Amino acid sequence: MIFHRPDSATCPTVDFMPFAEAPFDITDSTTTGADEPDPAPGLLPDKFTLYQNFPNPFNSSTRIEFSMHTADAVSLIIYNVAGQKVITLADGYYRAGLYHFDWDGQDEMGQAVASGIYFYGLMTEDKIEFRKLLLIK
Repeated sequence: MIFHRPDSATCPTVDFMPFAEAPFDITDSTTTGADEPDPAPGLLPDKFTLYQNFPNPFNSSTRIEFSMHTADAVSLIIYNVAGQKVITLADGYYRAGLYHFDWDGQDEMGQAVASGIYFYGLMTEDKIEFRKLLLIK
């Protein structure tokens, strides 16, 4: 598929032509929808899993990983022991796969949080999992 910018900047069009003039041509060779092949067996996770952060306890930063076997809306949030939200690490729609996020011990405002026990939760439309992590400064 070739995207071609027209002469008029106020009226963009998309031309499906095998050839178009440069310099405004962008070639897109990806497939979408039903044309996509099924992933090879074993490449995608077989279940929804929230892994233990590493390292734990941590000082400067820690990595949190999760895997999903189906696409879903996901929120990955860190809470303090009082149940208050500290920071949202992920909030959106994710495809099936393995994901990781690093947390540097800061809250939503960029302020360093105190040493202590924190919880991180992974929420989808039909599943919720929590794990504990320990920040030591």
